[in-house]
Amino acid sequence: MTPLNRLLASRTVSTFGDAMIPLTASFGVLHLDGGAGGVGLVLGTSMACTLLVPFGGVIADRMSRARLILLGDAVLCAIQALTGVLLLAGLATVPVVLGLTAAYGVVNAIVAPALTALIGELTPPDGLRKANARFNISRNSVRLFGPAAAGLMVTTAGPGAAYCLDAATFAVSVVLMLGVTGAVSDRRTPAAASPSAIVGELVSGWREMRRHRWYRDTLVLFAVWNLGFQPVFVLGPVLFSAAGDGARNWATVGTCAAAGAVAGGMLAHRFLSRRILHWPNVLVGAAALEAVALASGAPVAAVAAGAFVAGVVVTIYDTAWDTAIQAFVPQDVMARLDSYTWLIGMGTVPLGMLLTVPASDAVGTTGTLWAGVVLMLGSSAVLVALPRLRHLTLPDPAGRPAPEAVRT
Repeated sequence: MTPLNRLLASRTVSTFGDAMIPLTASFGVLHLDGGAGGVGLVLGTSMACTLLVPFGGVIADRMSRARLILLGDAVLCAIQALTGVLLLAGLATVPVVLGLTAAYGVVNAIVAPALTALIGELTPPDGLRKANARFNISRNSVRLFGPAAAGLMVTTAGPGAAYCLDAATFAVSVVLMLGVTGAVSDRRTPAAASPSAIVGELVSGWREMRRHRWYRDTLVLFAVWNLGFQPVFVLGPVLFSAAGDGARNWATVGTCAAAGAVAGGMLAHRFLSRRILHWPNVLVGAAALEAVALASGAPVAAVAAGAFVAGVVVTIYDTAWDTAIQAFVPQDVMARLDSYTWLIGMGTVPLGMLLTVPASDAVGTTGTLWAGVVLMLGSSAVLVALPRLRHLTLPDPAGRPAPEAVRT
């Protein structure tokens, strides 16, 4: 098995366990009488740790990226195992789950920038699009079963069992990553880890981000898009829990989103053009259909259909985005630059989750969902309108230079 395939297997296994956690955590907190506020806090806390991602980018550009992922998986295995045991023993409280979720988020934030850079390190330039699509197809395929397994386990064995299974997947991932670290020779020479050196590398990553205007513009607008998408994940479980079979129905929605993501990965594998961000920008606004269905009080089938569409277009976008970074950003700063994807582009995820509850108190559940729809569609329209994003073009596989637009 090649190092790239070992990495693919490792991420696939750990993704299966992680796919169960949003639903498990949501209904676990509701079971502990945490309410919608507790759901928003627990889901948002892990993502709030994205503030640490730039430091993870510095680390990933200084040491073996494969080794960093391996160490992260080992620590995450221990955290999820402890959470599961406490829940199974009846010793968990909302603050305890919140604290362990924060620890999980810290480790995940440090490790996250390494993956995109490691895929780029292990893949020849003409294979980047297909490699990213393969990773998305594989990980999203197991997400088909994660929410369904979580819904079943929540209603039968409780949320603790799901956390323990997630810990087991990280253990398997550690074994697989041992093969990657043993097969990949690290070509980076670690520099002195002084505070001034780390700050200097953070600054160089920021300057690199500002140099790529296509990256900067997309990041800001996608941060707005993500802010609008988050009410779905906080208010969806609350709305569904008010009816019978709430966990199972919300699991169905999650499974449909994962099925859409698999379909999106397959489409990206075959049909993404060299104008790498144009059509993904056109399509991504359709993800708002899930929020529209929830806001309209539509039946479960309609919400699930909206989730399927969201899965398709978001995965197409993710594949295109990773490919653009790997194609246009130098390897020695790639992890640092990609860390800003998490900090800025994904940083509004916890903010959106935390703001959803006070927003719903002020304007109601429906009003909050519709406000999210406006943010998603508005930011998508601006993405489509910007010329530098419409014309961003991948280098020719034959080696001819890319159009001037990609250097703006």
